[in-house]
Amino acid sequence: MNVTPLKHSAYANLNTIAKSAGARNYLYMQSPLKCIAGNTCACCGQKMLTRVDISKIWSTITLPLKEVLPNYRWEKVKNNHPDLFNTITYLANKFPKKALSDIILEKPEHVLFMDAIANSVDRYRCTRNLSPHEYREYIKSLTMGVLNTSACILKDAKDVIPVLKPYESYMRGHRKEIFNELEYQSSKYPDKKIFDIIRMPELSEKYIENTYYEAVNFAKKRDYHWERADKIILRNKPELKDEIKKLRTRVAQAYGSDDEKRVAYQIQELYRIFLKEHNLNHLEKNVLGEICQIPLLTFTKNSFLSYPRRYYSDGLIVQYIIRPFMETVKSIVPPKKGGYELSNKILVCRECGDNLAQIPYTETALYHPEMIKNTEKQLQFIGNKILDGTLPSELFDYPIAVSKTLYNYSGGLINPDLSNYIENIKNIKL
Repeated sequence: MNVTPLKHSAYANLNTIAKSAGARNYLYMQSPLKCIAGNTCACCGQKMLTRVDISKIWSTITLPLKEVLPNYRWEKVKNNHPDLFNTITYLANKFPKKALSDIILEKPEHVLFMDAIANSVDRYRCTRNLSPHEYREYIKSLTMGVLNTSACILKDAKDVIPVLKPYESYMRGHRKEIFNELEYQSSKYPDKKIFDIIRMPELSEKYIENTYYEAVNFAKKRDYHWERADKIILRNKPELKDEIKKLRTRVAQAYGSDDEKRVAYQIQELYRIFLKEHNLNHLEKNVLGEICQIPLLTFTKNSFLSYPRRYYSDGLIVQYIIRPFMETVKSIVPPKKGGYELSNKILVCRECGDNLAQIPYTETALYHPEMIKNTEKQLQFIGNKILDGTLPSELFDYPIAVSKTLYNYSGGLINPDLSNYIENIKNIKL
């Protein structure tokens, strides 16, 4: 079948689909696949929550703007951006039971809110003489600051925890442990906010000692095995000293996951690629033997609960817990190599997206056959949704085009089986 690259225009009518599915912020639903319930990560195979699911969670646990306005520090906005403050006050009075993030995404209110921001920013630019880049960044920071302020002021723990409870099966690693601890504490202090619970001395002091010993032991073991691995490489090529420092920086970015198995995969993958690039494949067994002994988790339940000042809002705490199973888009071919078409996009969970940020998708998949199976499963799932009419007919070629991208970029080593889907498409088109 002749397949042409799909552009983002193929998804033009998906805003309507997302809105009808109940998405609060359907204006931002530009990727066609993010509103399909039941999808799984193309990397780890875990079930993911759609933007619609996340919107429903936040809509349920967020305080109405009418309650937020008198109880939060809006003085800076009021003094520096009076038009913006007046607009927020007007919206709070007009919609006393809604959160700001819900209100402004209704078209007339969205325009009103953005006009108020534009007026405030224009005055700011005249007085501060901002460059065009600074001007754009200021618009972004001001808009997101106001939105996050309202969206991150949540109801009491007795209201928040029951809403998150049905998603406990999605949670993994120490995030699940943190949720269980907050669930227990909320039963003791039901009328407190999560923001206040996590800052109680009895909670932070309980974990601070364990955190200290964890950090010391991790640093000792990590440095010991890293140095031994480096010595093996430098013994063969002393000129790679600077390259090894850069490699360590990339390895450090892989430690954000709670899944030890996945962290190990990513670190080993980075070292395999490094050794291959410098013609040191014969050292792989010895180097990876040291790397496999490096402890994997630097951020645990103890460190989360013992340093509560890091989280300045209850919304950020909740977002941290549910972040791993939120879906995001991953490019198969790096954008800098021309991979901007939609046939280059695939869905992964946020945790996998963070861990794969520095590594091409296909290079990782070649070492982990389960990733290829998970990718094939996702493409088949999306194909079924296209066939049953959940997604528009413009996307008929999407699974095939993605499969072709994977095949070409992996040198023919990754070839998802979509034969049944192709036959069904042929019958429909005939």
